[in-house]
Amino acid sequence: MHGNENEEMSRFLATIVTAGAALAGTAHAQVLSQWVLTGTPGDQAATAATGTAPGVSGLDLVRGAGINPSAAANSFTGNNWHDLAADDYFAFGLDIQQGWEVVPTELWIATRSSNTGPGNLGLFYSGDGFTTNLHTFVQVGSATLDSVVDLSALGTLAGSIEFRVRPLDATSANGGTTSAAGVFRFADHTGTGVTPMQLVGSVVLAGSFASSFCSGDGSGTPCPCGNPGAPGGGCANGSGDGAVLSAAGTPSVAAGNLVLIADNITPRQPGGWFQSAARENGGAGLPFGDGLRCVGAAGMVLEHFRADFAGDAATTVGLAAVGGATPGLTLHYQAWYRDPLGAPCGTGFNTTNGLSVTWVP
Repeated sequence: MHGNENEEMSRFLATIVTAGAALAGTAHAQVLSQWVLTGTPGDQAATAATGTAPGVSGLDLVRGAGINPSAAANSFTGNNWHDLAADDYFAFGLDIQQGWEVVPTELWIATRSSNTGPGNLGLFYSGDGFTTNLHTFVQVGSATLDSVVDLSALGTLAGSIEFRVRPLDATSANGGTTSAAGVFRFADHTGTGVTPMQLVGSVVLAGSFASSFCSGDGSGTPCPCGNPGAPGGGCANGSGDGAVLSAAGTPSVAAGNLVLIADNITPRQPGGWFQSAARENGGAGLPFGDGLRCVGAAGMVLEHFRADFAGDAATTVGLAAVGGATPGLTLHYQAWYRDPLGAPCGTGFNTTNGLSVTWVP
């Protein structure tokens, strides 16, 4: 590494480590679709999706034919879960327009059963014919269960995607047997204030204009202390698998709607978005902190951020304008962030994978 590059990276690292409370406000990953249940009667035939992202339309929240509507304020509720029939489910989803792809990361939802309602329910999706249980909701008595379900393992999705929640067995929430009168409901998440039931992730153009490189998953340059992360992301951090950098919107200079999104950053920690016209070590990266430096050091800091409570962050500035992007130019991006607690190598900071974007008019 050249001396001037060392100096540039040292200044950048000093900036993000000391940014603290002065950093810009909390950033959130993109809401793909949401279903607002506050103010609903519970026995509505369907709840329409709202707040959809570009390129995506939400599918209505509906009941399978085996479930009967049941009134309960601020919810979507039903009974008749006891016979475990194939049509006993709640369904919702996304209709992804042609030419676009979605990378889902989270489902925010609250669930609740009556004492004789279903106790164990699973989340399934149409991508594998509703075969694999993606998440288990364990209802205990009539207590509300707030959940943020990790969907990152689904990868990139296209077309129409339906999710279903259905009972896994006949055990009721009070430990007995589910009855025909027992109810189960969806509601808005209330763990940190009221958040509508929603799917979170990123939307990209099909054939992806954004190309990931320099993953800390062991496929290229080894992570600094034998701390590989999950496929496609950065090296492992204090929260577990490495942070993943992706993009949403379009790479249009005129549109100015490209957003960088980082997931699985250490929650509530500061960091920064970095841009360079070069990739480090041919795109393989070099050890840096607890991660890899993927982009060339002779670049620029686009924006500071502080990750939210879920460990997500997204850019809020116009990337083309701030970064001087022009049509035909390929630029490379990466995020650095503090990781002070439980960091595998003990340096106190880490990085995401790198992302290359070719800009268009």
